[in-house]
Amino acid sequence: MRIKILVLTILFSLTNISCKAQCNNELAIKQFENDLDGITHSIKDSNVNLKDIPSIVERIESVSLIESESDGNYLGKLHPTMSDVIKWKNWLKDHRAKLCWDEKKNLYLLIE
Repeated sequence: MRIKILVLTILFSLTNISCKAQCNNELAIKQFENDLDGITHSIKDSNVNLKDIPSIVERIESVSLIESESDGNYLGKLHPTMSDVIKWKNWLKDHRAKLCWDEKKNLYLLIE
């Protein structure tokens, strides 16, 4: 019985290590920063195409749990503010080690 428990414990540990090894922290940070740059650019340049902004805002809100000040409509939140960007950048400073890129979902996630 002890051997069974030991084997199961080892298998579980290896699976857990394997899942963590698949985490691409650098790519997650880079994509988060790219999203913030895209939002900053959209704020500074009124001629920017806003079609990607609602999905970027939704992605950042879902991982950071910091809501944008932007008013949403049926298209989503189109006009985040520089205050939002500052809050999200500060959040990133505190959580960058916990970001992980999920290849299957093609997005960044927060791991504990």
